[in-house]
Amino acid sequence: MPCCCATNVKAAFVLGIVLAVLSLIGCFNGSNGIINAIIGVIIHCVLIFGAHTRNSTAILVWMVLAILSCIGYAILTILGVVAIARLNALSNAYASAAGAVGDAVAGVVVFIVIMIGMILFQIWTIIVAKNARKEIEAGE
Repeated sequence: MPCCCATNVKAAFVLGIVLAVLSLIGCFNGSNGIINAIIGVIIHCVLIFGAHTRNSTAILVWMVLAILSCIGYAILTILGVVAIARLNALSNAYASAAGAVGDAVAGVVVFIVIMIGMILFQIWTIIVAKNARKEIEAGE
């Protein structure tokens, strides 16, 4: 059971709010950021709704969407690793571009670390949501 809440259902509710707020913060990434943030908020509101009304089907829907989201994050992370490999090859080929490539690699590494953190947080929330479904179905 999560340490911050009495039950997994309450923890799922709180985590849904946290994820919705984080999605809303993503609004500041430009025009695509606004669309992605709104979609993210809607998806995380499904978890909030499911936990608040103790609706295990809504939580299951959110879990499926979260798994798809994790797959998308994993693909982006792999593309980041490929980008580092290409930038490394570019820096080896053109010694004069090494400084610019080094900065680009640092940016991609930060991106990869953030993506891994997002994936791990999402997986943890999926586990809490799965346990919340068990609580709801057990009638606790």
